[in-house]
Amino acid sequence: MASTIHKTASTHRSAVVRGTHEFHIVGCSGRKRFASVVSSSSIKSGSFLAGGHTWALTCSFNDQGSLASITLELLGTARDFVFTASIRIEDPLGEWPTAVWQSDAIRIQETRTWQLSVPDAYHGHGTRYVRDDRLTIECTIAVLEEYSPKAAVETRNCFVSVVPPPTIAQDLHKLLLVSESKSGSGSSYSEERRRHCMQPDVTFIVEETEIQAHKLVLAMRSPVFAAEFRWHTNGTILSIDDMSASTFRAMLRFIYTDELPIKASNDTSHSVCKEKYASRRREAMARDLLVAADRYDLERLRIMCQNILLESIDASTVMETCY
Repeated sequence: MASTIHKTASTHRSAVVRGTHEFHIVGCSGRKRFASVVSSSSIKSGSFLAGGHTWALTCSFNDQGSLASITLELLGTARDFVFTASIRIEDPLGEWPTAVWQSDAIRIQETRTWQLSVPDAYHGHGTRYVRDDRLTIECTIAVLEEYSPKAAVETRNCFVSVVPPPTIAQDLHKLLLVSESKSGSGSSYSEERRRHCMQPDVTFIVEETEIQAHKLVLAMRSPVFAAEFRWHTNGTILSIDDMSASTFRAMLRFIYTDELPIKASNDTSHSVCKEKYASRRREAMARDLLVAADRYDLERLRIMCQNILLESIDASTVMETCY
């Protein structure tokens, strides 16, 4: 009698889970002015979730009010795991190189706090990275998650793949670029068909400029656009008379990407004048986008613009902002 052979298999899975936290430090000029007498030279971020664990950042400042050290703290209890941490400090205007630091792999043991390094590019140039009296520190934590089966299971004719991260935001952004791209002679038939399916189906005339978009995306994001398209079922060309072309393009970018579309300044004058000019441009764009957000019922954009204006308001701008 033939014996029966049982086949079993087990799988160990490893995956890197990442999380990013932005720590905004507002009021850097005041901290610098009172650095020599302030009672505490350290400030702590709110707790944040990254890689399935809860963390917090503590930033210390020297006597000159400049960032001196960054400490990462693991909150609560956790099993043994391995992670890496990185620090990123960007110049919001994009004029200076991004200051970056990356740790080696760290294994969780008894220690619950780790001293992270301030990026070398930041040392001695801290003022480059402070805009509108704000310093933003971006901390990314990558945790190695490992899963081992408790017991072997009978083999089946299937394979388990790691699910990739979502790309819907990037895919929607590609729709904005379709109308600008050209069909090349080397494009495949399938690529040409895909490009044809993504073509915009509505054109806006703004300041005698034609701006194309997709009705489905606009109607999905804005109830005002949805209502307009119901009234203009056959029309593919609509005129916008009370908005600049640059503001309308910026609003479209937000609709497609959910990102605040405020560009950097290219001014080449003295650094102090440059900072004032960039701040005024930022406030002007926020005011224009606030009006657009109210008109098209974009609540998230409205709140983001309001926050920019509230943070920058002072005696010289209060009348213009409130008006």
